[in-house]
Amino acid sequence: MAAALADLHTAAELQMGLGSHPVFNYALGVVLANQREWMRAREAFTAAIRAAEAEGRRGSILILAFHERAKTRQLLGDARGALEDFNEVIRAQPDNRHALIRRAFALKVLGQFETSSRDWQRAKSLDGANDANRATLDEAWMRFEIPFVELCLPGEEDSAV
Repeated sequence: MAAALADLHTAAELQMGLGSHPVFNYALGVVLANQREWMRAREAFTAAIRAAEAEGRRGSILILAFHERAKTRQLLGDARGALEDFNEVIRAQPDNRHALIRRAFALKVLGQFETSSRDWQRAKSLDGANDANRATLDEAWMRFEIPFVELCLPGEEDSAV
């Protein structure tokens, strides 16, 4: 990942304006998140969101950037910020199981247990989880001290959910 980060910085130096492109900033955020540099990743995803919105993009890159920023916000302990971003993802993709699961955890941390439970039940009703996976997630959700779950690596969210 260090080589990928160096390559991204080199590309930005060589191609004027690349550093303000939403896809570039999303890719930078993914690399940083995979290196567990959460604060820098959050900044890159924020730059991707701003650039996508400035270009009038409402599609997958914007939703992916919101989803990944929400995940980094959870990892940084910012449940309220994560909730705002998960709301954006779910508004665009109401059946996004990963976003519903993660939003349930953010809501739980914020003490919104009834809404958290609704998201949890909705996510469990969607295809994509086997019984063993559901049981493991149920156990995690019921434990108050667990503020989030990591369902996939940064950059592996399905934007076509």
